Amino acid sequence: MNSKARMTKITDEVSFIAKRNNSSLEQYSKCLKKYSDNFEKELSLETKTPIFLDTNVLLRYYTISFAARKSLFNFIKKHKKRIIITKKVQHEFINNRQGVINRFFKEVTNQIPKDFDTDLVNKTKSFLDNHKVVLKDYPYVEKQLEEHKKKLEDLLEKLNQDSNKKRKENKDLMFKDEFLDLLNSCEAYNELDKEEEKLIKIHFDRLKKEIENDTVEKVLNKQNLVFPGFGDIKEKAKDPYGDYVLYHEIMKYMLINKVDTIFLTFDNSKGDWMSLSKEPYTHYFQNIYANTGGLIYILDAERTLKDILKVDIDSLVNNDTLKVDDNSDLTKESLEYLLTNDKVFKGFSISIIHNGIIEELKLAGYNTIKEIRDDLNRGEFAFEKFSEEVGTNYLHRIGKLRVVLRIVNPNYIYLVDNSGRKEKSKSLNRFSAFRKFVLP
Repeated sequence: MNSKARMTKITDEVSFIAKRNNSSLEQYSKCLKKYSDNFEKELSLETKTPIFLDTNVLLRYYTISFAARKSLFNFIKKHKKRIIITKKVQHEFINNRQGVINRFFKEVTNQIPKDFDTDLVNKTKSFLDNHKVVLKDYPYVEKQLEEHKKKLEDLLEKLNQDSNKKRKENKDLMFKDEFLDLLNSCEAYNELDKEEEKLIKIHFDRLKKEIENDTVEKVLNKQNLVFPGFGDIKEKAKDPYGDYVLYHEIMKYMLINKVDTIFLTFDNSKGDWMSLSKEPYTHYFQNIYANTGGLIYILDAERTLKDILKVDIDSLVNNDTLKVDDNSDLTKESLEYLLTNDKVFKGFSISIIHNGIIEELKLAGYNTIKEIRDDLNRGEFAFEKFSEEVGTNYLHRIGKLRVVLRIVNPNYIYLVDNSGRKEKSKSLNRFSAFRKFVLP
């Protein structure tokens, strides 16, 4: 630890909790003006402002396409002198790296030949077998399908061979990884001492106690109650401190170096780094400003990197924070997992799941995730027709879910609000008109 770090510490007077409500009107105005004046410039990531990367940005490298990996690699290489990786992020990255690499191989590389076999080869075989009598009347169809089947089988063999090669590459990546070498060329930051970490966790527990009787929805609706890591209280009950520690690692860096910072994160689904609409919490950068005199620009990595790199950086593996499969019972948690991970909701903004939604779906006859997913798949074409005629730009993910299911399911006639009040929908005909486009 350097001498400046020893002199500058996180304390009861210098911390998130210390400056929660500690801002004069003059300071507040200066903070907002500086943020507004500089935001677009910082969003380009072409300034000299230090960039802190969240763990999920580092791990995303192993879950995106290889073309996207190259772009992300080159971005970090270009900016490595200003990229900072804190002790907390290093720890989380090391703990999760191997599992993420294995998941990509299992869910993507290894799955492609299986899906190819199931979706193309077997379905072609089944069609030929199930219609062999009728196809005798259409010999040109049977002949071309047989040739097509042979080509598909040859492709499957090549896919299986390549999959075996990728298995070795995957194993080698554990030990010979140029991305790991690149991260080691960035600045590693480890300046919080044990005394500071202990105090930070005490502060977190105080904040946690203040909201223990509130739901996540209530906290998100009162933004000044939100603090880094509150979303992990439930998901990581044994050790929810990670994001709150990271916040103070960044704060201490700013205190010592007297600089502004950028924080890039993919973690927007919980709403504790930025709002569910991916907007920054003003009380976060006001808090940092009150503590350090500098500003933190918390940026959504999904949107920022996609715009800069000009490549799709969507993860190709599922988020396994929750162990959910199609047979899972319908709960708020399992529905959230579906809305977050199913590709049919890609491009629609995240929305809060209130208790009424679950009751509403159960009234319509849905009790498992599989039942919902099946109807979503059947109704996707009908939703496209609905979108063309009615428009869907106004919908968030819950909105799309409701529209598709109400088109598909004639029993979806009730809406339930957060208080549990039930009322019959007044626009059933609007949706039933598109039922003719539902797949069997």
